Amino acid sequence: MLSKYTDLNKSVSTHSSDPNDVFPNTPGLIFNSLTFNAHGHTVRFYPIYLYNQYMNATVSGTPILAKNLIQTGLQELQKEVPGGIYQTAIDYTTKVPVLGYGKPSAFIGAPVHINSICIYSGTNGTYLINGPYFSPHLIDTFSPTYLESNYSSLQVIKNETIAFSEAFNFSIQ
Repeated sequence: MLSKYTDLNKSVSTHSSDPNDVFPNTPGLIFNSLTFNAHGHTVRFYPIYLYNQYMNATVSGTPILAKNLIQTGLQELQKEVPGGIYQTAIDYTTKVPVLGYGKPSAFIGAPVHINSICIYSGTNGTYLINGPYFSPHLIDTFSPTYLESNYSSLQVIKNETIAFSEAFNFSIQ
């Protein structure tokens, strides 16, 4: 979807999750900051990573005990984002229960931690995705290399992308 606006290969590398995670060796992407123009608007993307691959240290290597992952993750996030974004992240990861789970998203995983969120903000409002874009089970049998080469042709990805775009009223080609 973004490839018609920017070369993602310059800003992304493949990766897989911790082999001991609930979703072991799940293929994923590591993003660097990127800026591009789309439909007359400048889009700035700032990924912020709070933990290392094994969630036992910050990205810079400072060790974290499992019982301190939420507190340390929020401290790392507070260093990186404006107050309004920080408060939104706190609210939707540590206070607002996820439907069907009865508890906030930070308390669903094991160990408990600040989970992945995406915050989109612009002239039409602010939107938040709390948790994965789609279930990692849908892609856990694919290697990162296979996903990188075949991502846009996988039917499961196409289906999830369409559902996502309809939910946010995006036009994804």
